[in-house]
Amino acid sequence: MPNKKTLKFFLRFVLPLLALFICLPSSYAAGDQSLKHVVLNKFMAKNSPTIQTSAGNYSDWIELYNPTETSLDLGGMFLTDNLIDLKWQFSAGTLIEAHGYLIIWADNNVRQGSLHASFKLDAKNGVIGLIAADGTTLLDSVSYNKQVVDVSFGRTTDGGSSWNYLQNSTPGKANDNSSALFSEYPWEVWAIFSVGVMGCCLAIFKDKLRRSKLS
Repeated sequence: MPNKKTLKFFLRFVLPLLALFICLPSSYAAGDQSLKHVVLNKFMAKNSPTIQTSAGNYSDWIELYNPTETSLDLGGMFLTDNLIDLKWQFSAGTLIEAHGYLIIWADNNVRQGSLHASFKLDAKNGVIGLIAADGTTLLDSVSYNKQVVDVSFGRTTDGGSSWNYLQNSTPGKANDNSSALFSEYPWEVWAIFSVGVMGCCLAIFKDKLRRSKLS
């Protein structure tokens, strides 16, 4: 049995870390996942040298995917980073081909073109929503935690239900699940959790070593 100091260490430091790890909100995808309409497929909130706009800027971007067998007109639909406030609306005639991809620049610079949204993504955490043209029907959404530079966050398979950090970002192309990095949590969370576990193991090891010297 571990001594009182070891138990105190576990209760004071390791147990709270375990609680944080378990309770930390992971990514969550919502909306109709019947794949009869366009869906959010991946995004990048910290774009550095991955892909440039036509003006040469490294802006945040969001990728949509059309899982259907026909080309779809997105005109009138909304894309937003706030599910209460419909930030930006697609222009009439904005098409996405069957099983195709469409990149929207989240750079808050609508003057650069019809595929430039009126908001930027928060790299710390946030939500992205795709709303039907009626302004109320939520077609798809994803909430997310802290993002990593030049790593996209996307579905493990195009149109699938699971999301992951993807080192091979593939903007405008099929998602590359082989480059998945962190399951659901960024490296900082794994680091904190690992330090806590190692600290507990070290305390138990010291306790056993002390007991062996006394025996």
